[in-house]
Amino acid sequence: MEMTDKRHDRSTQILDTLRQVLALLIVSYPVFMPLLEQFKEGFADGLDQVAEALPKITEALSKIEIDSEGTEKLTRQL
Repeated sequence: MEMTDKRHDRSTQILDTLRQVLALLIVSYPVFMPLLEQFKEGFADGLDQVAEALPKITEALSKIEIDSEGTEKLTRQL
């Protein structure tokens, strides 16, 4: 019986927290949405920069001579 009460209390707490979070999101919608859009744009810009840099990095790495002993040493250090 006690275990059932604990589960019920926990479920009630989760639902109450969820209700509070949803209420906060609804109330702060005008503030929240521009921040979300800004984050989305910044994230997209970051992905574009990675897409630009990746071929350059790959090309630079392909020009480096591979020293197996140095590679093993670096791997052990990491």
